[in-house]
Amino acid sequence: MFCSNFRKPVNNVRAVDVDDETQWVPLEQIYPGLSASETIKDLKPHEKESYLKRCRDWFRKSIQQILSRVDFGNPLFAALKGVKPKENHKQYKLPLGSKEKGEF
Repeated sequence: MFCSNFRKPVNNVRAVDVDDETQWVPLEQIYPGLSASETIKDLKPHEKESYLKRCRDWFRKSIQQILSRVDFGNPLFAALKGVKPKENHKQYKLPLGSKEKGEF
């Protein structure tokens, strides 16, 4: 799940409390993305810490916005758990995001 980039994973999305600092992972375990991970290797320790704190804050705010806008109680989400897009696209030999066969 997206929020596991900065906090411990949870099974129930609706139970996520992004402000619960006891659930945050240590700064050195935050995943800022591939490009950023390469970039921060060259930063001084205090610069890296500051950068990772900003990343954590961005993740927190993003999750807050997602939780405020999406109804995860909708039964559609339970039905989607079994959908595996990559496997389906391999089966039909279609690239991901293909407009063939009315996928959009």
